Amino acid sequence: MRLAVVFLTLFNPYCASHWVYETRTMTAAGAFDCLHDIVVRKLAHSLFEPNTRIHTVRFCRQSTLNPPSQQKNNITHGTPITFHRLRSSNITAEQLFSWNAPMDIIEDYQAGVEVGLFVNCSQDDRYWFGPNCEYTFDSSSYFPDIVDGQFDTKEGVPNDLLTTDNSVCLETGEVECQSVLCLDWREICDGKIDCMNGADEEYCHRLEMNECNPSTEYRCLNGQCIDKLLYWDSYPDCMDFTDEIVIHNNFCFQNFDLRCQDKLCPSTWFSCGDGDCHYAPTINSPESSCKSHRDLLYYKQTLPSTIILFSHIFITYHNLTPISICFNKTLCPYLSNDETMTTTDENDLSCRAFDTFRRNATYIDFSSMIRDLKRLVLSCSLLPRNDIMDNCTLFQCNDGSKCLSKHRLADGENDCSDGEDEHQSNTCDLNHQYRFKCDNHMKCIHPSLIRNYEDDCGDGSDEEYSHASLCSDAMTEECYAHRRQTHQFNMTFSQLCNHIVERIPDANNDTDESNCPMSQWNCFTHYTICNEVWNCPDGRDELNCQWSLLSLRYCDSVSHFCLNIRDGNQTCLSKQQAGDGVVDCVGSTDEREYCRVHYPYEFKRRYRCQNSTKCILISEICDCHQDCPCNDDETIACHWLNNGKETNCDPHRFRCRNGEYSSTVTFRSRCVDNLSACSDKENALFCDLNDRSTSRPFQTNDIPEVPKSKINQLTRSSTKENDLIHWYCNRGIYVYSPSSPLGFYCMCTESYYGHRCQFQRKRIALILQLQTTSSFNAVLSSFKVVLLLVRNHTSNTIVSHDQLV
Repeated sequence: MRLAVVFLTLFNPYCASHWVYETRTMTAAGAFDCLHDIVVRKLAHSLFEPNTRIHTVRFCRQSTLNPPSQQKNNITHGTPITFHRLRSSNITAEQLFSWNAPMDIIEDYQAGVEVGLFVNCSQDDRYWFGPNCEYTFDSSSYFPDIVDGQFDTKEGVPNDLLTTDNSVCLETGEVECQSVLCLDWREICDGKIDCMNGADEEYCHRLEMNECNPSTEYRCLNGQCIDKLLYWDSYPDCMDFTDEIVIHNNFCFQNFDLRCQDKLCPSTWFSCGDGDCHYAPTINSPESSCKSHRDLLYYKQTLPSTIILFSHIFITYHNLTPISICFNKTLCPYLSNDETMTTTDENDLSCRAFDTFRRNATYIDFSSMIRDLKRLVLSCSLLPRNDIMDNCTLFQCNDGSKCLSKHRLADGENDCSDGEDEHQSNTCDLNHQYRFKCDNHMKCIHPSLIRNYEDDCGDGSDEEYSHASLCSDAMTEECYAHRRQTHQFNMTFSQLCNHIVERIPDANNDTDESNCPMSQWNCFTHYTICNEVWNCPDGRDELNCQWSLLSLRYCDSVSHFCLNIRDGNQTCLSKQQAGDGVVDCVGSTDEREYCRVHYPYEFKRRYRCQNSTKCILISEICDCHQDCPCNDDETIACHWLNNGKETNCDPHRFRCRNGEYSSTVTFRSRCVDNLSACSDKENALFCDLNDRSTSRPFQTNDIPEVPKSKINQLTRSSTKENDLIHWYCNRGIYVYSPSSPLGFYCMCTESYYGHRCQFQRKRIALILQLQTTSSFNAVLSSFKVVLLLVRNHTSNTIVSHDQLV
């Protein structure tokens, strides 16, 4: 098989309507009456860098019946019109399209089919659609808003509705499983046994042993390989999301987000069945329980006061005090090292009293108890495989229970029961090119831990605020270096001759500032005004800009905020004194040329030490550590912290001039987290010493969102029937129909099937990323992408096709 991709550039605006496909015959997957649409979404700032993704979405009904039988429904909400009458009225296919006619009808009509029937639904005020006008959302809203509205109303679904649901399942076919719950696809090769016989973890060691081509690929933590160009691009391409910053926020239950459909859980974590994950199944904990209630379903399958872990370990407890642990000694030999402490129960399981493990016997809540118990029995999360363990060429846990890829060392997750995989001292010697080297040079951590709001390095260097925007412009030298890419000499027009060197020399030693005399290239342009960078030597392009908090607060529109070089007191410097070759301000904030010339590609190394040739980073100013020879970065730059008598410096908190400590910012994050943390804005000092412009090349995140039609909000009733409709279709949506005994049908995405979208489908997901290397300043184009799946062994037969617009 091969995949052919054809790109066509169009100028059609996105449309908020939806059309029905596959109304005459079912697809090979058993789907019919499908809705196709395009969803343009801004990614949430709290989880990923701001970006936009365009998804094609297809929701279909699923049935074992042949769709033509559906055509026998009575037409009650539309007007039937024959093809002959349409042609006699000179109706065009474009008009049928504007009336939301099914695409099959439009194609037949356009192809000249003589006998056909179109049922016009467009005149009804309840927005009916379908081949016989049998469906309605009872809303004129933009289709993605309808989907979002249905998912929003899932919050607070009553627990007793679980009796109507068996959770979403992956059918295992002829493979025997005997799991506590029917399997979620994420539970296959997830590092823990979910089937009693371990069938869900069979052959998974091959992924653990897999290595990728380091010259062209990035290895995800689970062993998947992706193109290295997709690493750190603000969108997760690894199924476990480890090519990006990993923050374990659960956002899937109430969000229709296609990222959730292919999202894996971290190794040994519990899957909520919708893309959300928790460390272990728990109950009665809003922070660590599944909103889908799959963990509650899990415990409903067990005996009272009993916890089942990894399908074969049974733990009894009373009032948050564990009593005993029973296990199959063949499956879990690591808990029976001392035979004198082991007894046998009526099910022929080996049992030990909990106090023989010398652990804390009481816990403050159920969540903390289950977390500790899981850590205790972690050695038994996988079946013992002697054929592999005896010849382990990877990293072996001290008790011999697991043979782990060395990529899992220092990855933030304890895979061994004693956590020795997280306390190795040789992780910098592993020759893993993407690992992040901590400032102490003693530890190299997995790159997914960078900027995850946890100090994994121990010195805070992995949480440095500059990492957050490292690849917001994918064509910067810092991003090339971080992604281990060879340099590509690309630039946008706004970067050309803007008086800031942003591209390293090419083969001819030319940069983006070569052959740019000041007399011909104005520093004061549409591209440079208020772009947060001094493009003019005197900084006049950044005067009176909203982002310059200190200048706006203390100075007029023709002067810059400045700390006097002599005493560190604040003053205002006229633009005539800026860029005149005389240093008047602390850090040479008025004379920026020196650090630019000597450190052209370190855009945040712009503070020049007093009476020195040294330039330091913004994050090194006022950080309770001397970085300049004269210590002016501490004693003068922030003299209220170091007044010569007693230091008020706290390396973990930023102290404002009024003596109060900010609870929202630290020294490392003060320029990004909250610039208004201090009443006098002193936490924003020197944050403008940055030569990275806010202008960006055109990418898909520059495409404007589709204008939305007026939204008819979906109101939620408190009746159980209305609660049922929100819950009933799982990860699908419901559409009202009088032909259904329930009054509605479920429509599923291609990842699910069944009349309730209750079964997960085996599938291949295709993600295309479009990037351009130049700016589109005129009319924004849209793109048509034609996809052809071709069987190429002899006939070059197209076995499947689709198009994205």
